[in-house]
Amino acid sequence: MKHPSVFRSDLGLDDRLMSVKEFIPLFNTNPGFITSLISRSEFWQSDADFSEFDGYGFLARVYSQAINGDCIYLASPLIAMRRSQTLWKNDWPRYFLVSRQRLLFWLNEKYNLNIKINSSKTKELVYILLLAKATIYPHSDPFWNNTLTYLPLHQKVICQFFRYLFPKSLAIFVLKNR
Repeated sequence: MKHPSVFRSDLGLDDRLMSVKEFIPLFNTNPGFITSLISRSEFWQSDADFSEFDGYGFLARVYSQAINGDCIYLASPLIAMRRSQTLWKNDWPRYFLVSRQRLLFWLNEKYNLNIKINSSKTKELVYILLLAKATIYPHSDPFWNNTLTYLPLHQKVICQFFRYLFPKSLAIFVLKNR
């Protein structure tokens, strides 16, 4: 059974068993949008602190507990998500550009997974930076320096442009009229 376009249709995967080490690199772009993630209750009972992965602590916990095991990939999600109130919208740039990258670097270092990091396309980066500029991130916010840590040089230049030169009012206008 092929999965619907709702969930990573570009992978063309069927239902199958795979190792967690195989699964993580496949789903590193938007790992918080895995629509059905079922794990053992023991994963949540450890005392390990994953607060450094703001917004992705739950994935750090699950991945680190299951790293040497297998998972079952279900091509069709168990739950069809719909748009609702996005309480995390203002935090999304930080989650995506800082926490996600920090998690992937950590997984690579700790488990030698060879995950491709910095896979954001420039167009995607510009949209995220527009959101960051239009919401709660003034140029002095640590978000900007933390973001620079994980970007290649050409994207660092784009980030600094949005940080220092792009007016917040223009970012809001562009987002409302796109």
